[in-house]
Amino acid sequence: MEFKELAVERYSSRNYSDKKIDEGTIQLLKDIIRNSPSALNIQPWKIKIVSDNDLKEKLAPIYSVGKHKFQRVHTC
Repeated sequence: MEFKELAVERYSSRNYSDKKIDEGTIQLLKDIIRNSPSALNIQPWKIKIVSDNDLKEKLAPIYSVGKHKFQRVHTC
């Protein structure tokens, strides 16, 4: 896929599924994120993967981003 194609076809997710993401996919995503380019090659990524629903509920109030809340992330 060419970069122009990727840029034109990108979108922001607004609807999320309750379907759990399998461990293989989570590992693949972690590898992609870890190897993604960054300014000055500093890779400042901080990834938190939370699979426990009770913990998600406890963390939700402190992880708000604009009007979107932490609990609206994909279930792992």
